[in-house]
Order: sequence, then structure tokens, then C-alpha cells
Amino acid sequence: MVAFLDIEVAFNNVTPSSIAEALSAVGVDACIRKLVHQLLTKRRITVNLGSSDLTRYVCRGTPQGGTLSFVMEPFSEQY
Repeated sequence: MVAFLDIEVAFNNVTPSSIAEALSAVGVDACIRKLVHQLLTKRRITVNLGSSDLTRYVCRGTPQGGTLSFVMEPFSEQY
């Protein structure tokens, strides 16, 4: 029997507030928590389709493939 774990969903659904709670619980300094929160809540994505552009702000998840994703992933599992 083989089991696969889809960690992509974990990255997509974690909220900045749950990561902040987990960081606080392990004693991470407030300045670092604020920085992480801003990195997770001030992200903007733009989709280009032909001659149309659509820009939105992202308020859930961590940037996939980014360094922050792998650092924050253990904290996303705590809450």
C-alpha cells in the first residue's frame, strides 16, 4: 500500500492569523511575526489573458516554491 500526502493544499489554505498564533506560541518576537504577516497579506497576483490583465490581492496561503513556504509550513500544521 502506498499513501501520498498532498501538501499543496496545506500551502493554499493556511491563514496568516494561524501562522501568527503558532509563531507567538513558540515565542517568536513580535517584529518577526509582523514581518511574516505582512509578507503573507501584502501579496498581489496578476493574471494576463490576451489583452486583459486582472490583479488581485491574496490573503490566504503561502507563496508556493518560496523560502517562506517551507519555513512557515510546520507552523501552519499547529493551528
